Amino acid sequence: MRALRTTTLAATALTAAAVLTCTTASVASAYSYIGTGIGYGTTSALAEDNAISDLYGSYEHCQPPIQLVYDHQESNGLWYAEVKGECSGIIE
Repeated sequence: MRALRTTTLAATALTAAAVLTCTTASVASAYSYIGTGIGYGTTSALAEDNAISDLYGSYEHCQPPIQLVYDHQESNGLWYAEVKGECSGIIE
């Protein structure tokens, strides 16, 4: 009788854990987006800072790490930068 009770409790706990894990995972991933920010500046660092500001201005709830995807210097001397980060919503 004791073994049956232990087995039943364990099965119930595993089922509850599986349900909670599936529910949490589907909700968290349903509202996750990769946001992109673009910026220009007189230096590479300034262009990256402007791109990060653009990312935060265009999307809600962005989470670090924000990654520099691409940067280069234009023919006019300005730097261009593109960053990406995980965000949870978009401002329209």
